[in-house]
Amino acid sequence: MVNFEDLDKAFAGSGKSPFDKYSAPGTTVTGTITTVDYRQQTEYGTNQPAVFPSGDPKMQFVIQIQTTEHDDPDDDGIRALYINAWGAKKQALAAAIQASGAHKASEILVPGTVMTATFVGEKQVQGKTGTFTQKDYTYTLVKGAPAGIDQALAQAAAQPVQQGYVQQPAAQPPQQVPAAQQAPQPVQTPIQQAPQPAAPAVDQAVVAKVLPLLQFGTPLDTLTRATGVDEATVRQVAAAHGLQVA
Repeated sequence: MVNFEDLDKAFAGSGKSPFDKYSAPGTTVTGTITTVDYRQQTEYGTNQPAVFPSGDPKMQFVIQIQTTEHDDPDDDGIRALYINAWGAKKQALAAAIQASGAHKASEILVPGTVMTATFVGEKQVQGKTGTFTQKDYTYTLVKGAPAGIDQALAQAAAQPVQQGYVQQPAAQPPQQVPAAQQAPQPVQTPIQQAPQPAAPAVDQAVVAKVLPLLQFGTPLDTLTRATGVDEATVRQVAAAHGLQVA
């Protein structure tokens, strides 16, 4: 008997990873989730099931997203995110699930959710058998609302700018003057300045690229060079999320 679920997966394709060993910090990809799979990793070169020294299987999440990226005419835009079910990647995914407001993974890791993955950088980590290089990523999940982050920024930017209150001078009683003298001039009321227009909202793709690096504490000059985003925009994103610029 045909397993239609396996049949659908076969035709869905594997998708290629948006990240490789040449990816620079700040590299990001955004797309709509099409499939989510939870399966055992395989060993590079042998394609044998991967296991820990304890014998437990090394599991991973394989999340395919539909993007607008097309490297060639045959590129369908599908990208696959391979996320270890342990360690730093799992922690980053768990943080994204919590930040989305979902109570469990099955509520948000579903087709239709907009997912953004960003490569933050590398760092040396001390493990049980020595130090190793760890690649850090951050993830963002927005259920059925691609502009969710942009909308939040737009609301913040739309708040009216408060102007300082200009106290009006107290009215003085008219002075009695002789008929030959000139009448007193009327008191001029100070003119209040019109409120300055709020800064325009930052594009969601820019927010998704900059925000993880801000949260990671990346220095401003490094962040602007890695992302190509200007300093003013970086500061606007930081202010909208209550973050300090390093």
